[in-house]
Amino acid sequence: ARWLAEGAREAVVGHDNRLHSPELAAALVAGVTATGLDVVEIGEVPTPVLYFAQAVLGEGKNFGAMVTASHNPPQYNGVKIVSAPAAPGATRSPAGI
Repeated sequence: ARWLAEGAREAVVGHDNRLHSPELAAALVAGVTATGLDVVEIGEVPTPVLYFAQAVLGEGKNFGAMVTASHNPPQYNGVKIVSAPAAPGATRSPAGI
């Protein structure tokens, strides 16, 4: 709700390589899109890639969510949520990439 109030337009969602992460990420995407935000799905990536994508794609107006349990055993999972600025020094390129 905070991101919506602050003018968020989109979210970036990624997931790790756990077998159940794609299904959880799909549920997360469905929930986020139900709020009216657009979602940029970046698929299976390391968490730092999500941080970079969130900073570059959002220009500080979005948030990122990574489905991962990090270093925990494979049967666990969770969500890391990040808001701007996530990646120090990451800026949108002049070409808008």
